[in-house]
Amino acid sequence: MTVRSAWAAALIVIVAGAIASAQQELTFRARVDGVRIDVLATARGKPVAGLEASDFELRDNGVVQQITVTPRTDLPISVIVALDVSGSIKGERLDALRSAARALVDLLKQGDEVAFITFSEFVVQRVPLTRDTSRVIGAFAGFDAHGETALVDATLAAMLTGEIDASRSLVVLLSDGVDTASYQAPDAVLDAARAANVVVYGIWSGREDRPTFLNDVTEIAGGRLIDVSRTGDVVPAFAEILREFRQRYVITYTPEGAPAAGWHRVDVRARQRTVDVQFRRGYFAAR
Repeated sequence: MTVRSAWAAALIVIVAGAIASAQQELTFRARVDGVRIDVLATARGKPVAGLEASDFELRDNGVVQQITVTPRTDLPISVIVALDVSGSIKGERLDALRSAARALVDLLKQGDEVAFITFSEFVVQRVPLTRDTSRVIGAFAGFDAHGETALVDATLAAMLTGEIDASRSLVVLLSDGVDTASYQAPDAVLDAARAANVVVYGIWSGREDRPTFLNDVTEIAGGRLIDVSRTGDVVPAFAEILREFRQRYVITYTPEGAPAAGWHRVDVRARQRTVDVQFRRGYFAAR
């Protein structure tokens, strides 16, 4: 067995165990503490403040639920930054991404946590979740761009890192969007996104067509994909993502009247027709 194939086998075992653990923890929280759904409410593209429980309707497997709504603009958050350092992103593009990542760290508030992951053909956790932002800033200089792109594997690793923490977790993926090296199947990672209690945003700097996987995973996980391929300026995208995430509402409820086992489809709507909502589309419950 080659070193690369041995690494691949180890990754599959580790990731499979991590998915199982994450799903067990997720279903435990759903059963005991209630389900938590982060919701972004916007009107004409701008976040809407001041909404209450009576302004939303939530259905769990088609059944209307009693909900509690809390704006969480001041609570600490956990941000997992996953940065593409493959050979397709090098030179000025890599320097721009490094600068943007530093800018994101500067935008964090006291009490926030941040983790830093890089990926080429391998996924490397440079810094685990920490409040010590100097560790993250120091890690930005410790690598070069080379190799292929394991975007799908990196997405799974970032989501699992967010699942470790009990706070509100935000994953930010920066990539040109073209996967050339992942071991994990995209559909399997999309299934993991449906189960994970994290919000995923993507920043795309590619030159090809809009990437299907990044678009799908951000939609499933309640975020969105921001295209910076024309401007190349990632800093405003970071600022926009953090601002949106802090202005999300947290809806909590204990499921009633819906089947207990398996996949629960969640639908949220605002009672005001002019308000649009983004949210995670469901969760898994224990059988």
